Amino acid sequence: MADDKRATLVMFSSGIDSTYTLLKLLQETDDDIYAHHLHMVNPEGRHAVEADRARKIITWCNANIRKVKYSESTIDHRGLRWFGYDIMAVGFEAGVVAHSFMIARGRKLDRWTIGTCLEEGHWEERFAHVLHCCAASSFPHPPPDFFLLPLIPKAEEMAYLPRGVLNLCWTCRRPVKQPDGLVAECGTCQTCLVMNNIKHKQAGITSAPVRK
Repeated sequence: MADDKRATLVMFSSGIDSTYTLLKLLQETDDDIYAHHLHMVNPEGRHAVEADRARKIITWCNANIRKVKYSESTIDHRGLRWFGYDIMAVGFEAGVVAHSFMIARGRKLDRWTIGTCLEEGHWEERFAHVLHCCAASSFPHPPPDFFLLPLIPKAEEMAYLPRGVLNLCWTCRRPVKQPDGLVAECGTCQTCLVMNNIKHKQAGITSAPVRK
């Protein structure tokens, strides 16, 4: 990859928002794209299926769009009563990736981003702490700049994604293990409720309120 190109990091969960962000940047910029997946190991138990889907989506991107530099790391909070806000851990790991980029490439990672949508928004007051987390793990180097793509409804993100990729996305926070060993969406977590509302609207059914 050319050193004169802008280097952009996408913190990639395998959900619809981050997958939309990844594909949008791959297809509509010529940035060098780095995708990093964080294994969120906690009592919710979603890390294995998320990692599996993330790898499959990256494989699809490599075969159908262009090559993505991909990496993974793990944070394990299974032994704790409180496992923190995911986004704080994401910010810290973004800084670790940026620091690693500086060591490997001898220059700053230009910018980083996450996936979010209009329904979920962007909580600026909380995100200030995320930026501090990124700066802390980038130290003593300057952290990369943060940016967001314009927020659009999740349904529009879904419409942007090719069907084969959309089917690979994982959105449930508390997957349920089935007797055959596979996992299914719980249907009751925050993201499942958002997805259910979208599916109901697309089918012309009055949607249930999303539990906050």
